[in-house]
Amino acid sequence: MNRIYMVRGVVACATLVALSTTGTAADFWFNWSGSQTTINAAWMSGGYGSGMTNAEQTTFRGMVKSNVETIYNGFNAPIFTSMPGGVYETVRLGATTSSNSLLGSAERVDWRNRFKDDIASIYIANFGFTVNAGAFSRATNINRLANGVAGTTAHEMGHNLGLQHYDTYGVDNIQAPTYNVFGQQNRHIMATGSTGLTRSGRVVPRTLNPLEKLKLEYADGVAPTLGTTIAEAAGFKGSFGTAQAIFGDPLPLSGITAVNIRGSLANSGEVDMYSFTADAGSLLKANTMSRRWFSNPVDTTLTLYDDSGNVLFSDDDIYYSRNSFMNGIGFRSLDTLILNYQAQYTGTYYMALGGFDGGNYDLLMGGLNPVPEPATMAVLGLGVLALIRRRRKR
Repeated sequence: MNRIYMVRGVVACATLVALSTTGTAADFWFNWSGSQTTINAAWMSGGYGSGMTNAEQTTFRGMVKSNVETIYNGFNAPIFTSMPGGVYETVRLGATTSSNSLLGSAERVDWRNRFKDDIASIYIANFGFTVNAGAFSRATNINRLANGVAGTTAHEMGHNLGLQHYDTYGVDNIQAPTYNVFGQQNRHIMATGSTGLTRSGRVVPRTLNPLEKLKLEYADGVAPTLGTTIAEAAGFKGSFGTAQAIFGDPLPLSGITAVNIRGSLANSGEVDMYSFTADAGSLLKANTMSRRWFSNPVDTTLTLYDDSGNVLFSDDDIYYSRNSFMNGIGFRSLDTLILNYQAQYTGTYYMALGGFDGGNYDLLMGGLNPVPEPATMAVLGLGVLALIRRRRKR
């Protein structure tokens, strides 16, 4: 794949091998074995003297499947109720646990869906809080239970496709640097108790937000258009003059133009600098992912600069707890996130990735501009290697 790199006004052509390769798509098997008992346990703990009828259970299972299909609409996520052939992801909807508070669990957070045979477990017996025989009709209670189970099912599937809890904050009106949060994060699939999701919030349908969709567009076999992953280019180091220019690919489901970079830092204090262009008003996103995916992870930092080298925004670890986001309290990841920083002008920006140690990382960036138009590429092909940077548009 040919890419173009801009070095402070100079464009150089280079050849870079894209790392995005589509492998075998994974089907999803909804294994309902043992679920009759767990469904009835939830049903009766909500005030009913006996379990659901067989017809009601059939209706309930169909509603869960339909709800999850709606959540993942547009993605390649076929759901089977009998064991499919080949490679498949399993969702155990009849799973049991000794904990009476655990609703679900996933085998791993599988960024880019490297493993196509992960297992998720859903503990339906613990969803009795969604059922209230004294307040609602049987039909309404079936719907409430189905919404709760479908939301958790989609959530655990999300983990096995690379999503994390903090992704639920990825809505457009949660923006750096203030990150004003007032509960809107809990309308989305990766919400959980740690983000403030309440019991009442679990009985209504939830959806995928733009950041969740974006990350799923890098899930191999699940994304209809797989987001591009490129390698950090040799020879591009930590200065503005040697920054590696990057461009995004427009992705259809999130509507975000993005690229994922696989790179490494040799030691503490090293910096990898990337340059990109963005239009005024674009919501810039940058997320390092290292701690869960590499045997030699790096504790990263990110700093966003304007085209004059001024710091626009800088961040280190990811913190979240309910309506507190990136404020230094709550759950912590040593990865780094800059979420929805609004570009103030049309032109060039720089992102510096540093670390407190050496190691490998992925850097997902969104909101940047795509590869230049074919006309520009044709000019470059004629041997014009100098490009005068446009004046900043305010």
